[in-house]
Amino acid sequence: MPHAILVCTTVPPPVEFGNHKSATKDGPPKLLSIFRKEVEKGWQLTLWISALQHLPGAVVGPVSIVSQDSINAFGHRLPKDQPIHDQLFSFGSGQLLNNRVIKDELIPCRYGFALLRFIQKIAALRAIYPAARILLSNFDFKLAYQRVHFRAKFAFQSCITTEGLGGLDLALVSLGATFAGSPCPSIFSEISETVTDLTNAIIRCSDYNPAPIPSHYSHLLGPAKVEPVNVPLAAARSLMVDPENDEFGTADVFLYEIFSAIPQLDGASPGDHGVQAALLALDVLGQSLLLDGGESLPRDVVLAIDKAIAKGTPAERLIVLGWMIDTRRLLISLPTDKFTAWTANINNLLLSKGRRVKLRTLETMVGRLQHIANIMVQGNHFLGRLQSAVLRTDKFKGTRLSS
Repeated sequence: MPHAILVCTTVPPPVEFGNHKSATKDGPPKLLSIFRKEVEKGWQLTLWISALQHLPGAVVGPVSIVSQDSINAFGHRLPKDQPIHDQLFSFGSGQLLNNRVIKDELIPCRYGFALLRFIQKIAALRAIYPAARILLSNFDFKLAYQRVHFRAKFAFQSCITTEGLGGLDLALVSLGATFAGSPCPSIFSEISETVTDLTNAIIRCSDYNPAPIPSHYSHLLGPAKVEPVNVPLAAARSLMVDPENDEFGTADVFLYEIFSAIPQLDGASPGDHGVQAALLALDVLGQSLLLDGGESLPRDVVLAIDKAIAKGTPAERLIVLGWMIDTRRLLISLPTDKFTAWTANINNLLLSKGRRVKLRTLETMVGRLQHIANIMVQGNHFLGRLQSAVLRTDKFKGTRLSS
């Protein structure tokens, strides 16, 4: 972790606060199972709670559990429980841990506009190759944040406990980067952007032949998924920006998700040169540090295998960052299941006029609408009232919406 990221301030650990209700009410068995695996893999260091008093600058924050979506090898959505370290909690000093981050010491993240950059690069590729297919692939780092280890004094400020979860009440010192820690996206983006730069260098290397230097993961890719030939290739319109594209294709990254767009030229085998580049770059990153491959702790492969099977195979239509991108028709849309669910949520919110609305409901809705506004940029102008409602709800623990 870069030096001087956090201002070290000794704060008495507020162990007596315990954990959030989502952890103590619904999640104890799940969380304990997750923590057990994290300890076995060396991501958490267990101590007796009394030992926290002897750690310089130790800070304990509550933990919660949130449900997220993941996908299996068949592309089906699956629920996934994720523990979140609350580093926006007001500790004994009144200074939020995330507010103590010296942000000027962090390397700026570039992934915020990754989707727009990617769309522009696809349009530029179509302008170069008006009659060629453009194939998309998408790969994820597995257990991204856990691969970044904190220095000791920063780990001490990212402690949690098993208070209220049943069994022994222990303290856990987070040796790896935490979810909800404000410096962590920047820290991991240094890794993922480096891997993406290597991917683009391999894509642009005309001498690279994946046959004699295959990735360990190349067998995961199936034959390219292409649209019927009677579907016309949409023509690209001229762009207002220069995406700095070239004829080889491109890769971009959003934190721990690397996606590429590669033209399929005459005589080229689908998914060989360009798509293999990302797999080879990830392969290089995941090599064992020991010559014999043996390590004292179990270590997962760097690639999310199930997701690679589901969305790594080259395709003209693929979900990237929550959007269905169609490179043949040059269209982008919300996936059908997401459109249906979100539309129902919006209608339910509109019907709640005059009734008290919870903060979580509004925050979820604003997050989804901001996701849409990344593409439909005019939508940002209509989010002001909802964002004001979020502020009111946070202040008064609830609000009533008006028309």
